[in-house]
Amino acid sequence: MNEIKINECDCKITKQFLTIAHDCDTLQTMVYIEGKKDDGTIHQKNYGTDGPAGLLWINKTEKTITIRRADGDPAWKRARVLMWEIFGSTRATLKQ
Repeated sequence: MNEIKINECDCKITKQFLTIAHDCDTLQTMVYIEGKKDDGTIHQKNYGTDGPAGLLWINKTEKTITIRRADGDPAWKRARVLMWEIFGSTRATLKQ
């Protein structure tokens, strides 16, 4: 059985682009990001949007991931980024 290795970063986002190092050593990873407001509220407000508000990851390599925050978006001052390796090549087909 494969050991699940989770990389976690609780980071303060002070600029528009932030590159974070990880040790997954593969592109076959799952990425999950949560935002954290100053009052401690956890959210995903505008997650995945590339506009005047929100945050998304824009580049992933075997050693780093780069996230982009909409310039000045107050909801994304902090983020928790989690990555874990996806084992195997089994895929499910999604249907409507």
